[in-house]
Amino acid sequence: MTSLLILHLAFLLASEPVPVHQLEEIPFLPTPMEVVDRMLEIAEVKQDDDFHRSG
Repeated sequence: MTSLLILHLAFLLASEPVPVHQLEEIPFLPTPMEVVDRMLEIAEVKQDDDFHRSG
């Protein structure tokens, strides 16, 4: 669970805020399932863990 928290915090710290006027210009690009699977593997997420999607 700690690994997942660290991974999430690293993502948040690496992200830059987007000005409101640019939000309409940003397309939605879903994360490929291979990437999601690898992130969950790195974070060692288990079946009994609680998972909360942040956005």
